[in-house]
Amino acid sequence: RKEIFRGDDEPQLRIHRKKTINAIMASASAPPPAKDEKTIPFLRSLTEMLQNNKELISFVPGKKTATETIQGKILVHDRIRVQTEVLPIYFNHASFASLRRQLSYFSFIRVGK
Repeated sequence: RKEIFRGDDEPQLRIHRKKTINAIMASASAPPPAKDEKTIPFLRSLTEMLQNNKELISFVPGKKTATETIQGKILVHDRIRVQTEVLPIYFNHASFASLRRQLSYFSFIRVGK
């Protein structure tokens, strides 16, 4: 069962980020951090999860035009499979609600219901 969320009227979960998520995904293609540089484990796991599971959960980069800023989005295409197959691999849980709480902590907002 696909959960319906509003955001441009598309039937997908959309979690927008208030700040730029593009920076997170851009850093994914960058070289690994130096040994003395600290990275946030959740953001590192999130980036890996998004890169390796595009058919279930994907990232759509935002963009900035002269007149507007469109926020980056995380789209969850199949919530049940993400919860049962993907989350346990990248996090210490299989709870979609826990993922939402973590995203909220990093200034993501859930759009629609």
